[in-house]
Amino acid sequence: MIKILITSGKGGVGKTTICANVGAMLSIKEKNIVLVDGDAGLRNLDIALGLSSKIVFDAVDVINDNCEVEDAAISHPLFPNLHLITAPQEKRYSKLDIKKLCDILDNSYDICMIDSPAGIDDGFNACANVSDMAIVVVTPDVASVRDALATIEKLNECNIDRIFAIVNRARSNMARRGKCMRVADVEEIVNCRVIGSIDESKHIVQAGNLGIIYNKGRSKDLYEKVSNEILRIVNKEE
Repeated sequence: MIKILITSGKGGVGKTTICANVGAMLSIKEKNIVLVDGDAGLRNLDIALGLSSKIVFDAVDVINDNCEVEDAAISHPLFPNLHLITAPQEKRYSKLDIKKLCDILDNSYDICMIDSPAGIDDGFNACANVSDMAIVVVTPDVASVRDALATIEKLNECNIDRIFAIVNRARSNMARRGKCMRVADVEEIVNCRVIGSIDESKHIVQAGNLGIIYNKGRSKDLYEKVSNEILRIVNKEE
């Protein structure tokens, strides 16, 4: 099982939406995907996937052997190869919980995507230390890019040598007028390969608020392009 960290330097850049939508695209390519919410206490991956009402067990129940993996892994009704292990709301992960959880999941899935807490605190470290590769979600804004640089520095300290970026909420019209960074500018500054960009879209925001995977039009094509890049990277390593 390949463990992919989805992270960001700051909150509010769309990291969880990226995790949900890219995970869905990967799951239709005959890959068994599990999404792990690494943000204990502030979980919201279940909201992005529209699975909140289906939660019975969470990650800590799996870790503590209170249930089987199959009981806690929620299958998405529209993407049967996509599963969610949700974070606990009333208990924080301990330092080794994420590692133990990934060890338990290892034989059941092809790819595990870990939606880490934003920032570079202990929760981030716990998720990063078990990951095989990392994808930093960044918007084309100065504050986000600066925070992404700090995140990439921490990932290097965690000895993750496969670090990539996704530019979310790309705004080509503004970039042409010099009102925000271009994708190429972001890639040059963060000094790691951008494997895709997702255009700013009110439809994606609306779908996320409703717990819907936005599987339409240009946005679908962009998410699919990112998933194809991830598979190329994973398959090359395998």
